[in-house]
Amino acid sequence: MVVYGTAKLVDDMELKGKWFKEEWARFYEDREKEYILIAVTPKRIEVLDYTKGIMGDETTWVPPSVTFK
Repeated sequence: MVVYGTAKLVDDMELKGKWFKEEWARFYEDREKEYILIAVTPKRIEVLDYTKGIMGDETTWVPPSVTFK
């Protein structure tokens, strides 16, 4: 899967606490400084999954996609 869109860094402590998973704790010695969220607003998503028969066009290889307005 490929996501095209706009990303922004979110350094809000309340949101960081909400989304943090305790199993990540060993990767972040100083959670306040080392852990940040990235909020992505998607514009288009492309998907390929050969195991489920989701493939690109046979001629152009363009993958199936969803475009958001």
